[in-house]
Amino acid sequence: DAFGKVIALFEALVRAQPGVVRYRSGLAGGYANLSKVFDATGDHPAAQAALEKAIAAYEDLVRQQPAVPDHRNGLASSYSNLGAVLQARSDLTAARKADGKAIALFEALVREHPSLLDYQEGLARTYNNLGYVLDDAGDHPAAREAYGKALATFESLVRAQPRSEEHTSELQSRQYLVC
Repeated sequence: DAFGKVIALFEALVRAQPGVVRYRSGLAGGYANLSKVFDATGDHPAAQAALEKAIAAYEDLVRQQPAVPDHRNGLASSYSNLGAVLQARSDLTAARKADGKAIALFEALVREHPSLLDYQEGLARTYNNLGYVLDDAGDHPAAREAYGKALATFESLVRAQPRSEEHTSELQSRQYLVC
């Protein structure tokens, strides 16, 4: 219920001062975080609804401030998370579409900010998620291609940060996906 209170606070702040970007950004992030709670408890319909609100809020922020990478990263992450929730709900067509939007956003962020590894990590995770969706849909060649792109991106992350246990572990756990 703490997330509900935070979201209610941000909603009130946005209504009172709609021009304050940090309030709108906080509201978008609150919806995205709330979706993770719902997803973790298996309430996928509520997770989807929260992500759709996050996406709407981030899309508004991106329209108004397209040069701010944090807004686009929030939007990309929300689409990626939506893809995973939709896959859990067996809506593979919508999951594939959400992952495609996330990939396009992350690819642009990686091109524009190649030294910010968080964007590469988001891209790799989304390619991996897309691989699962495509596997579930029976499109194994396309799944293999998505897994290959995820693996290549994780390998790039390990080269950039060879001491990162997180990236090395992620790479090792994904090796079997492209075999």
